Amino acid sequence: MFSSSVIVTAKLGVVIPLETIAKNGINLSFNPDQSKCIFMRLKEHPTVRIMVFQSGQLIVSGGKNTKDAKDAAKITCRKLIKWGATNAKLFKLRVNNIAANVHLDFKVQLSSLLNDSFREHKYVKPT
Repeated sequence: MFSSSVIVTAKLGVVIPLETIAKNGINLSFNPDQSKCIFMRLKEHPTVRIMVFQSGQLIVSGGKNTKDAKDAAKITCRKLIKWGATNAKLFKLRVNNIAANVHLDFKVQLSSLLNDSFREHKYVKPT
């Protein structure tokens, strides 16, 4: 069994009017007392969660792969334009993190896999 989660960040190039988006948008939550961003979900990608900041930054998390996460960012940009963030344009789309889990039917000796050069570049968390 294999599962993964991808985190993508992007910039929209404009200041996002969070109050206007919160009034006009759907499938989102905005509580200015608790956080300074809008939390969104998309019907097209139900596992994906998006945070939209007033600065115009997007954080997309929960995509099954990079394509899902990037598509979610593009869909979010189109929806924000429709809901009041005129002139928003998606740029600096970047994959920040990919986390994956896999279940193996055998034990792995992590200590035998690690050598000095590998330890310098990777982090392996034994479970």
